[in-house]
Amino acid sequence: MDDMRLITLLALVAGPLSAQTTVSNPSGYNNVTCLTGSDTIVGVPMRAQGSRTTTLAAAPVVVGSSATLTLASNSLTSGALTSNYLKFKTGYRNGRFYNITGNTSNTVTIDLNGDTLSDTGGSVAIGDYVLIAQYWTLNTLLPAANATTAWTQIPSGSTNYVQNGTAVVASSSSTTLSTQVLLPNLAGIGINIAPAGTYFVLGGVWNSTTTGTTNVGNTVLYPDTYITVRHPTTVTRNTVFSSLGEVEGGYFTIPLTTQATAQQDNSVAIPRPVGVTLSGLNLAQSGSFMASTGTATALTSTTLRDVLFVFGNTTKALNKTASSASTTAYYYYGGNWLKVNGGTTSYSSTVIPAGNGMIIRKYQVTGHPTSLWNDPPTY
Repeated sequence: MDDMRLITLLALVAGPLSAQTTVSNPSGYNNVTCLTGSDTIVGVPMRAQGSRTTTLAAAPVVVGSSATLTLASNSLTSGALTSNYLKFKTGYRNGRFYNITGNTSNTVTIDLNGDTLSDTGGSVAIGDYVLIAQYWTLNTLLPAANATTAWTQIPSGSTNYVQNGTAVVASSSSTTLSTQVLLPNLAGIGINIAPAGTYFVLGGVWNSTTTGTTNVGNTVLYPDTYITVRHPTTVTRNTVFSSLGEVEGGYFTIPLTTQATAQQDNSVAIPRPVGVTLSGLNLAQSGSFMASTGTATALTSTTLRDVLFVFGNTTKALNKTASSASTTAYYYYGGNWLKVNGGTTSYSSTVIPAGNGMIIRKYQVTGHPTSLWNDPPTY
């Protein structure tokens, strides 16, 4: 089961940009049990500690697919933010985040990735608040040096076993793997997309079965998607996936891609430290989730449009997909969240556990526009 706590520590931001940007960042933690012989599909509901907040001192300078932002402070270390992202906290692009590709002491260059910072509806402006945060990586979230190698009975003689490391159990050989971490293919096309990569700990470092390389602990984990912690039968006991970090207190925008003539899966998780009801997700209200035209008895129903698949982490199974028995399919119709083949019973108040992985299957749309899901905090 999941265990979440908010720690109301009002600590100073590590490495503040200036006296004006020293703010209080509440922290929290989340625990999810990873079952033996099963996939556990989880996001990271907190961001890495040490984020910084400042404001824009000038209008963005856009060149091609990049934009350079001048900040109100000049205390950054040049070139040190390439494993970071920038998120707008206020203004026209409130909630959106972008990869940082370079920086000086007072400027940050971001990859727009097809987005713009201005259009007919408005623009990013001087005074907008931005947050700079580190991406989690395999090694910062699940340090290879701290992989589990044993369990201890606490108390002695009980049936309660406590791991001596992270949720990842270290492998003893490359031919018989213990825990594997699978990352979704965020650039994949279609539905039921195979993972982009599989990783495991061996010899005190992260390795990749996909590329055959070692020391891949700096692989980035994005804040709007999930990872799969796979315990094959060689892992004989459950582990606990624990995440500790800063609470995301503002809007967070997640792009959802579509296709013109076919359905498209989006692998998502929201960075929230508490469970959120289906209605609280703001999917339908934000206009990013297409309502169905009638009730649906199956995934093949012609009335069905966008579908939300919620993975079940309390059910033991490997190779979980959107169509697995442990996965629940929801859709929006008549102002309510309904379950596929669930009749007209409303599930709008059903709570999605903190950090739970999900797939949003977008219905085909002419021109294949990207929908922007702006998720608000519910706390």
